[in-house]
Amino acid sequence: MLQLDSRSTVTRLQVMAHNTMIPSAMEVMVGDLASKPETTEGPADLRKALFVSLGMVDWSDNKENRFAGRQMQTVDLEGGAGGNRGLFVKLVLRRNHINRENEYNQVRFLSLLLLLLLRLLLLLLLLLMLPLILLVIR
Repeated sequence: MLQLDSRSTVTRLQVMAHNTMIPSAMEVMVGDLASKPETTEGPADLRKALFVSLGMVDWSDNKENRFAGRQMQTVDLEGGAGGNRGLFVKLVLRRNHINRENEYNQVRFLSLLLLLLLRLLLLLLLLLMLPLILLVIR
């Protein structure tokens, strides 16, 4: 579970899994509060959050590579009727793939990358570029 600093639109998610500690599937969810403040001061009350499932990602068991390689999954979340906008991102991991190398049935991610679209950031960039645009027009 990740809490974002402000309400954002999640456009892409990249996750790299360990070579032997691999989930069988991962559900991607975005959550938001019923009352919608634009930012949160400290941790928000998760009991008031409503989550929407954006879909499932299936992972290979990695047996064909003899557990030598890692897996990177990229999920593009653009589009949708605002369903990918919120204050929280939740990854629900399903049962791990069973193999001799993973004796304790664990799941491990080596990296997680979230690409967000912030309306405020876009407005700020536009305002910063306005003087340059006006200079070029003159």
